[in-house]
Amino acid sequence: MSEKKAMREADRTTEAIMPLLRGKGPAVQGVILAELTARWLAGHAPDLRDELIEAQVHFIRKMIPECEAELFGEAGHPAGWGWEEQP
Repeated sequence: MSEKKAMREADRTTEAIMPLLRGKGPAVQGVILAELTARWLAGHAPDLRDELIEAQVHFIRKMIPECEAELFGEAGHPAGWGWEEQP
């Protein structure tokens, strides 16, 4: 599968998953994403997992600005929002 096709598939799948996460709060969302990541990593050889974790964190960090702009617009992340449940 080409990289472009893989990214389109990932975007479609992400859009399908997002409604399942909405309203769950950051703690529950974090646990869900951690479990999915652990399951993904468990499918790889143990000697590859550290490298995959580093690559995943790198990719996540690169995506944060775009995702933040999508969620909050030009104003960016609202001041005062933290780990606690949000309205």
